[in-house]
Amino acid sequence: MDAYFPILQQLSRANIQFAIIGTFALKHHFPEKMATYTLGDCDLIIQPSLPNIKSAISVLRENDWKVSLWEHEVNSNLEWTLLEGKFYLRATQNELQLDLTYECPWIPWVEMERGINRVGYLPIAAIKHVKRLKQIKGSPKDLKTLDRLSKEN
Repeated sequence: MDAYFPILQQLSRANIQFAIIGTFALKHHFPEKMATYTLGDCDLIIQPSLPNIKSAISVLRENDWKVSLWEHEVNSNLEWTLLEGKFYLRATQNELQLDLTYECPWIPWVEMERGINRVGYLPIAAIKHVKRLKQIKGSPKDLKTLDRLSKEN
């Protein structure tokens, strides 16, 4: 988890509007229960405006992250027509992977934003939103994790 802190801090300092979701967020909501879970990546939902997306790409590239859209490297000179219908960007640096979802049809950004819990510079999505997105994704691992967390509460 610690490996992602520098870039998350840079995104936050640059006033990029985003919320941390996925297992990273679960580890913040349930630190003891999720202590043994390894983090394969870090998932974000970013406010879906072109200026916000372009700024995020710029910050990532300035910090030596490769940013791709469906395996094609991109820079901040892109237009919405290239992004539309593709849902997320992937940023990588060495073994680290950051997925930035900008199209989330299940939870509007305004609702996501209202539920953000700031932990220092980290904007953590509300637990109800994290759980909902994991349920929608529906991977066996995610469903097992959610089941385990619900039984322990």
